[in-house]
Amino acid sequence: MVNRQARHKQPAPEVTLQTLERAVHRLRDWHQRHAQYLWEKAPRAIAQAALLFLSKTSPFRQKAFALGESVGMSPAMVAEALQNLLGPIRPEHLEKLRKSQLGTPPLKNRILPRVVFHNLAGNLFVSGWESLIVATLAGACSLVRTASIDRYYPVLWCQALAEIDPHFAKATACFWWPHDAEELTRTVTHAADAVVAFGDDPSVRAVREMTPPHIPFVSHGHKISFALADEEDLNIYPLKTLAKRLAHDFSVYDQQGCLSPRTLFVRTQNLSLLHELAKRITEEMRELATTLPRHVLALAEAVAQAREREETLIQAAAWQSRTKRQDVDKLAAIISQAHDPFLVSIRALRPFVLPPVNRTCVLRPFSTMGELREILLPYRGHISTLGVASMRQDWVELALEIGASRLCPIGKMQKPPLGWIHDGYQPLAALTQLIEISEFSVDK
Repeated sequence: MVNRQARHKQPAPEVTLQTLERAVHRLRDWHQRHAQYLWEKAPRAIAQAALLFLSKTSPFRQKAFALGESVGMSPAMVAEALQNLLGPIRPEHLEKLRKSQLGTPPLKNRILPRVVFHNLAGNLFVSGWESLIVATLAGACSLVRTASIDRYYPVLWCQALAEIDPHFAKATACFWWPHDAEELTRTVTHAADAVVAFGDDPSVRAVREMTPPHIPFVSHGHKISFALADEEDLNIYPLKTLAKRLAHDFSVYDQQGCLSPRTLFVRTQNLSLLHELAKRITEEMRELATTLPRHVLALAEAVAQAREREETLIQAAAWQSRTKRQDVDKLAAIISQAHDPFLVSIRALRPFVLPPVNRTCVLRPFSTMGELREILLPYRGHISTLGVASMRQDWVELALEIGASRLCPIGKMQKPPLGWIHDGYQPLAALTQLIEISEFSVDK
């Protein structure tokens, strides 16, 4: 995404090795002296910090809006992100989440982390905030390495916690350093009690290799998601309703997150129904383009989407010219208009390649689960979420087979609950080490 100058800058500072070592020592010392307080007060502090971003008159909310420009998000999109992540947060819900993942009492056979190291990515700030919230809920202090593109949002969340309670002000530290400064990364991974790494696969792998094997490591590498529907869904549910939900999932965050669907697969042979659905999606995405504007595309982003459109038009023209070559896509069609700030198209199931992001919705019909399975199996290990129009046993079986970690309703792909099984991890439990305490008996 485009990196722009942000107003109200308070970026995470670049750090030296000496400063980083002092920060780690300070966090460990602070946790040793205030562990019980941080544990007990975390749910209420998190919930009150969330309110600072939800209140329409709060300066923190205004700062979040102003910073959106730096990561290519309009104020409306930032508001959507804040509501999706923070809106449902309540102290009692956080307590329930902690109890469900850590048990009662958690100290009986778990080692809770004192310091969690977060290596963040810059594609979506709410992912970093969620990681920080989870660590705070675990009663831990946090040391953050921000992404180059976003050195602002992690600092802003830490400032909100500090505003609520000074004890939490000293429980976090945000810095930035280059990827190739391996000595700095290694210093933190060896000093932390748990490591959470976001980024592309090579970046996450590099952090993993610098982390001692006994340290809990939570990896969030490259992930993609897909939407699924059945012809029966299109006949049962109003097309407008399904289209509205699909348009939301394909538009929110401009497909920059791992939960953003990259293709809509529809089990149908009714092409007229498929075209009608595509038209309804186009109408809904056009409306969202006004209420949730897309960021201004960088040149490479614009070229990628233009290339996708051009390739689809070429395939459609080749079929219309009655070339009838085997490699021509007879289903290829552009549904959106050239001036729309998004792309909606229909393509055949094969050959399948991932389309570009930034609000590109490609509908692909299929006939059997075997066909769909062949398309998705090559992406096994990289699939985060399957959004479905209705719950079906074959969707569940598919999710298990391709290793998807989440199955959810269409329209809620971008709204996972806090504490969801992210990339196969229970986020709170993953930060801890569990000890098996066996029964002992005296041999006679």
